[in-house]
Amino acid sequence: MMMFMIFLFREKTEAQNIVKEIKQYQKKWLQHVQRMDTNRIPKQAIQYRPKGRRNIGRPKNRWKDQLHFEDQGTGNTPNPSGT
Repeated sequence: MMMFMIFLFREKTEAQNIVKEIKQYQKKWLQHVQRMDTNRIPKQAIQYRPKGRRNIGRPKNRWKDQLHFEDQGTGNTPNPSGT
């Protein structure tokens, strides 16, 4: 019942799902960065692979891991390394 009310509210107010909008923006940005030259800082940041090991404990969340996880179900896995 609650989901139906949310649907009706969005339909009447023409409101967009903000989470969906953010994910779409992030994917577009990643595609934009992948098209950049390799000497650009955003592309270098996406391709960077740190040396060494992480500390013991819960792993830190990374933006590109989140993109990979979300797209696993759709088969549209982005390639953060740009290769």
